[in-house]
Amino acid sequence: SSGEWVLPFWRENAALAKGVWPDQQQHCRTKDNPAGQKHTNTAIPYASVLVSKDGGAHWESRGKLHDAAYPDEDGWTLATKTTWLVENSVVELRSGALLMLFRTHAGFIYQAISQDKGWTWTEPSPSPLQDPGSKSQVIRLNKNGPLLLAFNDHKQNAIRVNDTDVKLPPKCVTVLSLALSEDEGDSWKRIGVLRGGSAPGLRFHYPWLMQMGCKVLVAYSKFYVTGFKHRENDRELGLRAVHVSL
Repeated sequence: SSGEWVLPFWRENAALAKGVWPDQQQHCRTKDNPAGQKHTNTAIPYASVLVSKDGGAHWESRGKLHDAAYPDEDGWTLATKTTWLVENSVVELRSGALLMLFRTHAGFIYQAISQDKGWTWTEPSPSPLQDPGSKSQVIRLNKNGPLLLAFNDHKQNAIRVNDTDVKLPPKCVTVLSLALSEDEGDSWKRIGVLRGGSAPGLRFHYPWLMQMGCKVLVAYSKFYVTGFKHRENDRELGLRAVHVSL
């Protein structure tokens, strides 16, 4: 509403920063990191937002969010075990605050709120939505409508079929679903499943949302987990898109 552009991002260790050619990968190193090391091959992971006041010509990074505590069975957090916060998505609330959602490995989508355009954030906490370790995306419908979320709605490595947990291959995410929030993210109502696993090892993930008039375009990727044979038409694999009527 202020005219600023807000772009979520996250930072994690470079894949080649350690293990493979650690001495040769000079560009993966971090100088003078918070741990006091002059040069190191490991970055300090965090999630944040980039903000531009001039239509993308210049950007500034704002408040950092580091790893968050795991929830216990009662919903409280356990500071002894933490999860990363990556592949974040952000949306402006009607109050002008920012709501940011995160992929985690804690079994739930995490969320945090900023009241000052991204400079400071509430402590990231688990939402009621499951997260098998996959990216989600949230947008607002129309100017002042509800929030719409695309996400993978199942547990890590298992989906629910006829009230029974069915085990999935490692790193397999499916059940690509949509949910609506009428109360600015305090609660979510599942409104439908876009795609589900119709073959072992098949993944539907990395959704992207865009409203186009009375429809929403949902783009996503469709691939198999490594090691599984293709059982569907190969021409249907890759980047896919579907229109959803509002």
